[in-house]
Amino acid sequence: MINTDDFLEHYGVKGMRWGVRKQQAKRVSTDGKEANRILSKEKEQGIRSLTSHELRVINTRRDLETKFEKQNPKPPTLAAHGKKFAMEIATAAGIGTAAGLYKIATSEAGKAIATKGIDYVKSSPFLKLGVKSLPVNEQLKLF
Repeated sequence: MINTDDFLEHYGVKGMRWGVRKQQAKRVSTDGKEANRILSKEKEQGIRSLTSHELRVINTRRDLETKFEKQNPKPPTLAAHGKKFAMEIATAAGIGTAAGLYKIATSEAGKAIATKGIDYVKSSPFLKLGVKSLPVNEQLKLF
């Protein structure tokens, strides 16, 4: 007599690995498909080959995408925080110009400061707390 608790049964797809899902194709809206078709036509035949309707479709699509990106900005990256911090320090130090900042950044001392700045930004407590940005004088008060 076989006890059914003694073995493992699997009713999955033969050859399918555990925990691996089938990759699904990205969905593209019908507007997006039409816009892509029109853009490829424009690349192949030139802008003069497009009808007024096709130009309207492309312009409307681009306007909508631009508005969406403005209304839903991506959060700033770690590099953007570091760049903003460096520019605030440069302004506070009276360097002010990009040429002056470049001159300092390419020196040995500037490279050492940049390395410390990168470490500072990565370990910054206000980033860990979720605070997006603080002025330099407020950041210095934290330490």
